[in-house]
Amino acid sequence: MTTQVDARSSKLPAPASGVNWKRRLKLSSGRIEGIVGVVVLVWLVAVPFLVNGFGTSILTQMLAFAMLTSSLHILMGWTGIVSLGQAAYFGVAGYAVGLTALHVTTDILVLLTVGMVAGGVAAASTGWLIVRRGGPYLLMLTLAFGELLSAAANSWTSLTGGYNGLAAIPAFTLGSYSFDRPAENYWLVLVVFVGVYVLLAILARSPFAKTLNGIRDNESKMRALGYSTRLFKYAVFCLSGAVAGIAGMAWVSQTRFISPADLNMHASSLVLLAVAVGGMRRQWGPCIGAVLIVAAQQLLPASMEGKGPLMLGVLLIVVVYLVPGGAASVPGRIAHFFGQPR
Repeated sequence: MTTQVDARSSKLPAPASGVNWKRRLKLSSGRIEGIVGVVVLVWLVAVPFLVNGFGTSILTQMLAFAMLTSSLHILMGWTGIVSLGQAAYFGVAGYAVGLTALHVTTDILVLLTVGMVAGGVAAASTGWLIVRRGGPYLLMLTLAFGELLSAAANSWTSLTGGYNGLAAIPAFTLGSYSFDRPAENYWLVLVVFVGVYVLLAILARSPFAKTLNGIRDNESKMRALGYSTRLFKYAVFCLSGAVAGIAGMAWVSQTRFISPADLNMHASSLVLLAVAVGGMRRQWGPCIGAVLIVAAQQLLPASMEGKGPLMLGVLLIVVVYLVPGGAASVPGRIAHFFGQPR
């Protein structure tokens, strides 16, 4: 009888002998991201009151470029497709929006639709040929189509302005209200950015995205299960082009200018670099990469003028060796330090 009581009592947990700070400090990466996300959003809304017009304009460019990097993240992170022509759809939409604003209307709702449709149609017209190939052939096809579109913009002077680009694009409007000041235009682009970010976050949890993840991990197995992998890759390619088109609209709303340089391989390589720096483990990773790339291009002191490419190269080397997963892996590393799985 005594033995039974002792056995039962032995199963009771021992009283805590002290405070386990490591356990109390456990934080999941999702909780860290949620807290930081709220703080960043509040700061983004208030930032025009904290910086001058130039700083607000740079932040607007960062938001637009972040949407462009998000469009590439859909391809790379969800599906495993690497593209060297993503800026082409961004530029095509920018030209479409600029021409519409110059000759038809400056209404933001119309221009948003024009940018999204132009980017999506440009991606649809080239994507079916691209997704039929894989590996280096796919990469070279994206590069080839991007350079073709850039060359077309450079040579079609009567429509695009040629090498000089399309300038003097008027400010966008909503009814009788004009977004002609930096702060107003910034808030406009911020609203568009948040809308795109939320929609992609919802879509990332959908069966469509899960199927794309399966194609990324093992395309032959997904094909054996009966999935039309080419159709899914084509669909995500068109979606990526539409998001790039929205980014092109946002970029033009701030710069009031678009040129063939915004379509070429150099621009696409910067997008690819931003995704690599930011990382693909989280949706916000490429956005951080976009911020760093634009900051390196626009905010370097005058004494370092002309050394932007060198600094970008150093940044990429540092990320590859010190933070292989990019900025998106940092919360996971912190959570792992406090005892949570990444």
